[in-house]
Amino acid sequence: MSRIGCFLVCAGSACVVCSQPLAAQTAAAPAASQPGAATDASQIADIIVTAQRRDQSVQKAAVSLTAITGEAIRTANVVRADDLAVLAPSLAVASGGAARTQTYLRGVGSAGENSYAENAVAFNYDGVFVSSPGGVNGLFYDLARVEVLNGPQGTLYGRNATGGAINVIPHAPDYTVSAGASVSYGNYNALQTDGFVNVPLVDQKLAVRAAFQTSQHDGYFNDGYGDNDVKSGRLQVLWQPGPDLKIKLGVDYSQRTGAGPGAHLASLVAPDAASPWDGLHSPGAVALLGAFGLPPLGQSPFTGVTYHDGQNDTFYGVNGTLTWRTDIGTLTVIPAYRHAGMDFTDGLPTFVQVVDESENQVSLEARLASDESHALRYIVGVFGYREELKAYSDLNEVISETIPLYNLHNKSGAAFGQLAYAVAPAFRLTAGVRYTAETKTQNGTATFPLNPGPPGSPPILTPPADIVVVQQDGDATFHNVTYRLGAEWDVGPTNLLYANYATGFKAGGFFAASNNNAFQPEMLDAWTIGSKNRFFGNTLQINLEAFYWKYKGQQFSHLEVRPDGEITYATENVGQSTIKGVDLDLQYAPTKNDHVALIAQYNDAKYTQFVFSEADFGGAADLALRTSCAFTATSPITFAVNCTGKRLPFAPELSLTATASHTFRFASGATITAEARSNYESRHYVTFDFLSNLEQKAITRSAFNLTYASPGDRFKIAGFVDNIENHAVKQGGTINPFVPLYDIYLKPPRTAGVRVSVLFGQ
Repeated sequence: MSRIGCFLVCAGSACVVCSQPLAAQTAAAPAASQPGAATDASQIADIIVTAQRRDQSVQKAAVSLTAITGEAIRTANVVRADDLAVLAPSLAVASGGAARTQTYLRGVGSAGENSYAENAVAFNYDGVFVSSPGGVNGLFYDLARVEVLNGPQGTLYGRNATGGAINVIPHAPDYTVSAGASVSYGNYNALQTDGFVNVPLVDQKLAVRAAFQTSQHDGYFNDGYGDNDVKSGRLQVLWQPGPDLKIKLGVDYSQRTGAGPGAHLASLVAPDAASPWDGLHSPGAVALLGAFGLPPLGQSPFTGVTYHDGQNDTFYGVNGTLTWRTDIGTLTVIPAYRHAGMDFTDGLPTFVQVVDESENQVSLEARLASDESHALRYIVGVFGYREELKAYSDLNEVISETIPLYNLHNKSGAAFGQLAYAVAPAFRLTAGVRYTAETKTQNGTATFPLNPGPPGSPPILTPPADIVVVQQDGDATFHNVTYRLGAEWDVGPTNLLYANYATGFKAGGFFAASNNNAFQPEMLDAWTIGSKNRFFGNTLQINLEAFYWKYKGQQFSHLEVRPDGEITYATENVGQSTIKGVDLDLQYAPTKNDHVALIAQYNDAKYTQFVFSEADFGGAADLALRTSCAFTATSPITFAVNCTGKRLPFAPELSLTATASHTFRFASGATITAEARSNYESRHYVTFDFLSNLEQKAITRSAFNLTYASPGDRFKIAGFVDNIENHAVKQGGTINPFVPLYDIYLKPPRTAGVRVSVLFGQ
């Protein structure tokens, strides 16, 4: 059997072979209910997932879920979290600059760009929650799959899963001798290598799997920025002393170096005639800075010191999974430790940021899950988490230099349980609840030259000799109960109807200020109804889901001048929004050689309340350049800004992904597979300023792959091209608080290359 674009998923004793190309390897939410894996090559294959903390077919999971196979990730050239969005229409992953990653699902996410920020979409690696926004990259190799769960996961996942969760699941060791390797080369001197070796030891009791990846390319911007240089490795050991006990241990390491993220500089007061790929260090950017009397990028306007951008970030972790099958259920225990070290310099217009931070997290989860043979099924568990973050930032701005030095301590504990009861063989009810207690402590200082000046006027910033040291401490505890109610009905052997109500919670926290520096939790209520269907012998899939979300107490960061004259980015609970829409997943495999798919999402996401206080040192005329929202002055430099009624950023009204593939088969057993993919997004904002300058117009990005596979798939060679249109697609931006300039972060331009891979064993 041909395995073009295929992989093997093993979960417990269940294994599924996917014999479909990339178009068939993304089981999008919602996916159909199906009692077993496809056995005919012309059928749409099932994928085994653990999204509900059980091994089950994605076709049986009564949740909003997109499951993406490891081979689909490789074929789509996914090496960073940013790249995942081409395979999951509800997902947007934005660059925050400074090596930060911001994740949004249906418009729900966090826009923080500093060490205080936490994502509102939980990112989990091999069952372990990853706190660091920068620590989610360097993990996308030798994967079994990635699961994207839409909506609050407050019962089974808990921490920071307001908008959903992303589960990255590596291939586990198994008891076969196998190895593989690939190398690809493309434009921008893009060179990527990866490989794995799997070796069984001690006769089906011990197995070891090692994997690695290197990924590098030149900068996409003409000043050399926007480059990539990542080296990653992973080692896993599986020990199975008996039929009911398995212990897996893993260690991973990733290092990221290079110049760092790039951006394009433009003016709020004049048309942008430059190429979008002119970087911040380009001659055009230097001239634009000069027009405002500013020095070239990287030179502090305040101190005159010249900095050199760059990054040297290190991430590593150790985790284990104990699985013990008992008479009362399967016990799973997951202890883990992770470290994120961020060391980078970010040069933005009128703003140089030197950051050195170290984050250590320890977590432990234990849960007991009953088997599937009884009418009443349960999962109960506990979760504990501890995080310590030490951070230093030297912020050189056009009118001041601020040096925050602080420690953050987070402790979180939770107990949870979920019951499912089969009222009848084809009808089940689900109820789940989770109690969370989270304590956060902040202690540190901010050093800057400051004279507060008269009330209601801009602060007077004095020479460096006049230094003010401000203590920035805080201590708070948050408690919350989240829950889920659901019903599911097997209308037919391959038809499922389900409905869910779920709540989500993200704890409050602190921002850098000397007093009144805490914000409260944000919450989300979500109603979902879906229908999952397979027809004509598993060759046609038509799945539909409708969702309605109420997002309350949204945490939002903005520039603020404190009563004592401090200038800071304060975080407040100011946003409320309604998010409603429909998902469609349509797949058709008319023959074993053909597959077409259309994944679509309509999302009406608008703020029902969004009013906040914003500081602007240029007064009303300047603020009018920086926002399209209505505002009224509350002081000479402070304004009440009202963005009620605006669409949520990173939430296009319409998102489409269309894929088609055809496989040519030869008598020798060799195959050639051609596949095309196109993504469409309607216009949407990429910042919270709601300016046309920072709005991405409706756009398509297409890709094409052509793959030759030898008999048995032992050797493959593929040619690929992404973003065929060569569009400059906005994925984030920053408006400077002092001068009318802004930067735009962009997704990659057109990239193309050739990949060669070999496979041994298996």
